[in-house]
Amino acid sequence: GGILHLILLDQIGSVYDLAYAGTYGTVKTMVIEMKNGKRYKLEFFGRHKKELSLVQAWIQKYNPNIMVQ
Repeated sequence: GGILHLILLDQIGSVYDLAYAGTYGTVKTMVIEMKNGKRYKLEFFGRHKKELSLVQAWIQKYNPNIMVQ
């Protein structure tokens, strides 16, 4: 039961990532902060943790004004 949000690239202010230990081991999270202050978290587990940097690069490719921290 999650909620699907449509995140428009021109509304993103910044993107950053964090890592923490969870039930399934280390989890990498990408936080997308919108210009209006809302935050969305995308979690990457297992072998998908490597894909976080690819997603960040894709976002920045289509909107170079987004700050990646």
